[in-house]
Amino acid sequence: MHSFTDTAGRDWKLEINVAAMRRAKTQGIDLSMPVSQMQEFVMDDVFLTDALYAVVHTQAETQGISLQQFESSLNGEILAQARDCLWEALAEYFDPGKAEMLRAAIAATKAEMRKASVTLTGFGESKGS
Repeated sequence: MHSFTDTAGRDWKLEINVAAMRRAKTQGIDLSMPVSQMQEFVMDDVFLTDALYAVVHTQAETQGISLQQFESSLNGEILAQARDCLWEALAEYFDPGKAEMLRAAIAATKAEMRKASVTLTGFGESKGS
Protein backbone atom coordinates (compact mmCIF):
# COMPACT_ATOMS: atom_id res chain seq x y z
CA MET A 1 0.00 0.00 0.00
CA HIS A 2 1.29 3.46 -0.88
CA SER A 3 1.43 6.26 1.63
CA PHE A 4 2.70 9.79 2.14
CA THR A 5 3.39 11.90 5.22
CA ASP A 6 2.00 15.41 5.60
CA THR A 7 3.73 18.38 7.23
CA ALA A 8 2.08 17.52 10.57
CA GLY A 9 3.81 14.12 10.50
CA ARG A 10 0.62 12.18 9.80
CA ASP A 11 0.96 9.13 7.58
CA TRP A 12 -1.80 8.70 4.97
CA LYS A 13 -2.32 5.31 3.33
CA LEU A 14 -3.76 5.41 -0.17
CA GLU A 15 -6.03 2.43 -0.56
CA ILE A 16 -8.00 2.55 -3.78
CA ASN A 17 -11.32 0.74 -3.76
CA VAL A 18 -14.78 1.40 -5.13
CA ALA A 19 -15.78 3.34 -2.00
CA ALA A 20 -12.87 5.76 -2.53
CA MET A 21 -13.77 6.09 -6.20
CA ARG A 22 -17.37 6.89 -5.29
CA ARG A 23 -16.28 9.54 -2.77
CA ALA A 24 -14.03 11.13 -5.40
CA LYS A 25 -16.78 11.04 -8.00
CA THR A 26 -19.02 13.12 -5.72
CA GLN A 27 -16.24 15.75 -5.91
CA GLY A 28 -16.22 15.64 -9.73
CA ILE A 29 -13.08 13.50 -9.87
CA ASP A 30 -13.29 10.26 -11.79
CA LEU A 31 -10.51 8.04 -10.42
CA SER A 32 -11.61 5.31 -12.81
CA MET A 33 -10.35 7.49 -15.67
CA PRO A 34 -7.23 9.25 -14.32
CA VAL A 35 -5.56 9.58 -17.72
CA SER A 36 -8.35 11.90 -18.91
CA GLN A 37 -7.69 14.15 -15.92
CA MET A 38 -3.87 13.96 -15.92
CA GLN A 39 -3.44 17.71 -16.45
CA GLU A 40 -5.62 18.50 -13.44
CA PHE A 41 -3.63 16.09 -11.25
CA VAL A 42 -0.44 17.94 -12.21
CA MET A 43 -1.56 21.57 -12.47
CA ASP A 44 -4.44 21.93 -10.01
CA ASP A 45 -3.43 21.44 -6.36
CA VAL A 46 -7.03 21.80 -5.18
CA PHE A 47 -8.18 19.07 -7.59
CA LEU A 48 -5.38 16.79 -6.39
CA THR A 49 -6.14 17.56 -2.74
CA ASP A 50 -9.82 16.76 -3.27
CA ALA A 51 -8.87 13.44 -4.86
CA LEU A 52 -6.48 12.61 -2.02
CA TYR A 53 -8.99 13.53 0.66
CA ALA A 54 -11.62 11.37 -1.00
CA VAL A 55 -9.24 8.42 -0.81
CA VAL A 56 -8.16 9.03 2.82
CA HIS A 57 -11.53 10.29 4.06
CA THR A 58 -12.19 7.28 6.28
CA GLN A 59 -8.75 7.62 7.90
CA ALA A 60 -9.26 11.35 8.38
CA GLU A 61 -12.68 10.82 9.91
CA THR A 62 -11.30 8.24 12.35
CA GLN A 63 -8.57 10.71 13.41
CA GLY A 64 -10.95 13.67 13.55
CA ILE A 65 -9.08 15.47 10.74
CA SER A 66 -11.24 17.87 8.75
CA LEU A 67 -10.69 18.74 5.10
CA GLN A 68 -9.34 22.14 6.19
CA GLN A 69 -6.85 20.52 8.59
CA PHE A 70 -5.81 18.07 5.87
CA GLU A 71 -5.32 20.88 3.35
CA SER A 72 -3.33 22.95 5.85
CA SER A 73 -0.82 20.11 6.19
CA LEU A 74 0.03 19.96 2.49
CA ASN A 75 2.59 21.91 0.49
CA GLY A 76 3.96 21.58 -3.03
CA GLU A 77 6.61 19.01 -2.17
CA ILE A 78 4.17 16.84 -0.20
CA LEU A 79 1.59 17.10 -2.99
CA ALA A 80 4.13 15.94 -5.57
CA GLN A 81 4.93 12.88 -3.42
CA ALA A 82 1.24 12.26 -2.75
CA ARG A 83 0.41 12.51 -6.46
CA ASP A 84 3.02 9.87 -7.29
CA CYS A 85 1.66 7.64 -4.52
CA LEU A 86 -1.89 8.12 -5.78
CA TRP A 87 -0.91 7.23 -9.33
CA GLU A 88 0.86 4.07 -8.16
CA ALA A 89 -2.07 3.09 -5.95
CA LEU A 90 -4.43 3.54 -8.90
CA ALA A 91 -2.17 1.48 -11.16
CA GLU A 92 -2.23 -1.34 -8.60
CA TYR A 93 -6.03 -1.16 -8.39
CA PHE A 94 -6.66 -1.46 -12.12
CA ASP A 95 -6.55 -4.55 -14.28
CA PRO A 96 -3.24 -5.06 -16.13
CA GLY A 97 -4.41 -3.32 -19.32
CA LYS A 98 -5.61 -0.15 -17.59
CA ALA A 99 -2.59 -0.19 -15.29
CA GLU A 100 -0.23 -0.32 -18.27
CA MET A 101 -2.06 2.57 -19.94
CA LEU A 102 -1.92 4.63 -16.73
CA ARG A 103 1.79 3.95 -16.19
CA ALA A 104 2.52 4.94 -19.80
CA ALA A 105 0.55 8.17 -19.35
CA ILE A 106 2.39 8.89 -16.10
CA ALA A 107 5.78 8.34 -17.76
CA ALA A 108 4.81 10.60 -20.67
CA THR A 109 3.53 13.28 -18.30
CA LYS A 110 6.73 13.21 -16.23
CA ALA A 111 8.84 13.40 -19.40
CA GLU A 112 6.84 16.45 -20.55
CA MET A 113 7.28 18.07 -17.15
CA ARG A 114 11.07 17.53 -17.29
CA LYS A 115 11.19 18.88 -20.84
CA ALA A 116 9.19 21.96 -19.86
CA SER A 117 11.44 22.54 -16.86
CA VAL A 118 14.57 22.39 -19.02
CA THR A 119 13.00 24.69 -21.60
CA LEU A 120 11.96 27.25 -18.99
CA THR A 121 15.03 27.14 -16.76
CA GLY A 122 17.84 25.90 -18.96
CA PHE A 123 18.80 23.48 -16.19
CA GLY A 124 19.28 19.83 -17.07
CA GLU A 125 20.45 20.48 -20.61
CA SER A 126 23.04 18.04 -21.89
CA LYS A 127 26.53 19.29 -22.74
CA GLY A 128 26.95 20.47 -26.26
CA SER A 129 23.36 21.69 -26.52
